[in-house]
Amino acid sequence: MVERDARLLGVGGWSPDSLDHRVAWLRYLFVHPDASGQGVGRRLVEAAEASARSAGRGQLRVWSSLNAVGFYRALGYRSIRRAAMPLAAEIDIDYVLMARN
Repeated sequence: MVERDARLLGVGGWSPDSLDHRVAWLRYLFVHPDASGQGVGRRLVEAAEASARSAGRGQLRVWSSLNAVGFYRALGYRSIRRAAMPLAAEIDIDYVLMARN
């Protein structure tokens, strides 16, 4: 979590992969639009990565929305594949699976 002047600017974290003890999934990364471009997202990802690595999870994965692919690439993540995830009947959201070791 990143706060400034008692105001929440962003949140993020990770969770373990249930099948592979080496993998951590970045999850729930959100940055307030007013804080965009100020390094909040980078700090959240770096903190989540450090926490995951300290727990022995050095392979990081994230399902990135299309608008965040460039952000993750700038942090060293590579695209693995694109997929559509169903949101509701006849509504899919496109994502990109990205990884960093």
